[in-house]
Amino acid sequence: MSSGDLLSASGSDDATLLASPVRLPCGRTVPSRLVKAAMYEGLATFPGGPPNESHFNLYTAWARGGWGMIITGNVQVSAEHLTLGRDMIVPEKITTETIAPFRLLADAMHSSASPQTAALALMQLSHSGRQSPRIIGGRSFWLPPLAPSPVKMSSSGEGLLSRLFYAALFPTPREMSDHDIEHIIERFVEGAKVALDAGFDGIQLHSAHGYFLAQILSPKTNLRQPPYGYPNELNVLKKIVKRIRSFAPPAFVIGIKLNAADYASGGLSDQHALEHVKTIAGWAGERAGVDFIEISGGDYEQPSKFVSFAAEMRMNQNVGFAICIALESLCNSSVAATSAILSILQNGRCRSSPFTRSTLSDAHWITST
Repeated sequence: MSSGDLLSASGSDDATLLASPVRLPCGRTVPSRLVKAAMYEGLATFPGGPPNESHFNLYTAWARGGWGMIITGNVQVSAEHLTLGRDMIVPEKITTETIAPFRLLADAMHSSASPQTAALALMQLSHSGRQSPRIIGGRSFWLPPLAPSPVKMSSSGEGLLSRLFYAALFPTPREMSDHDIEHIIERFVEGAKVALDAGFDGIQLHSAHGYFLAQILSPKTNLRQPPYGYPNELNVLKKIVKRIRSFAPPAFVIGIKLNAADYASGGLSDQHALEHVKTIAGWAGERAGVDFIEISGGDYEQPSKFVSFAAEMRMNQNVGFAICIALESLCNSSVAATSAILSILQNGRCRSSPFTRSTLSDAHWITST
């Protein structure tokens, strides 16, 4: 089923709801409830680098698709912790020349046919941590990646070949020092500065899918003592957000992508997830306000594991920001996704819904129906 079929499966009133705007706490307005969520483009030159003509063409197509918000694929803050070798990377030195390709990318993301309904352009910032593989991860073959704790990755598959593959590709990571973590915090902040100077409307911190920020939040992968171990697992995120808020204009959008599956696979309850969201909501009073949280799930070990607790977040807590649920990846068909999305929007359980697969088959499916 095509993406166009997804919207046509809803009635005119439902389509109006999907196309209605959302005002974020920072004061910016998202033109519609539909978000082009982050996807790995694999378009940078090997081994990683700035955006290029292929990115510009791709995001120009998405910009003309009627999205309320467009989020880039993960832009790595460390050139030594890539995912598949062709990641975009925050430049080591921030100059007019190194920012220029990112400015062209922001321009492409804003190139809607109608400036009044142009999507907000967000840069997703990420660090792969222990999920950065050998060979294509940006390091020498024998140098393991850095991670909060030396917890080796394992395959969810039962086959011998799968276990051998993971053992070869993902060595036991090196445990980060507090200094290492402080350096990574600063790299996220520098990434936000690049986004701001390049003309992006904001950033999203990738705290999902088993990457570094998700590793910090999960007791499965964070065995540290304070200041960054439990019960202070939110300190890294809070420091990043607070430092960005210290220099960014009030209207600069900051979002966080959380991983539902980490709370289950890490031995935590839905209530613990709710406490995280409630704590993040309280940061607004400390000049560390967040505008939205996207709920996703899965990691390299368990890529298909999802837990649906986002509705409880919205219904049980007055969090003050938008909850975005990546329902498309939870549903078996586009019609099922439409039904689920409309249900939670109509019940006030979330404010928008990110899409990935539908944007690949038809970048313009919102405006083509």
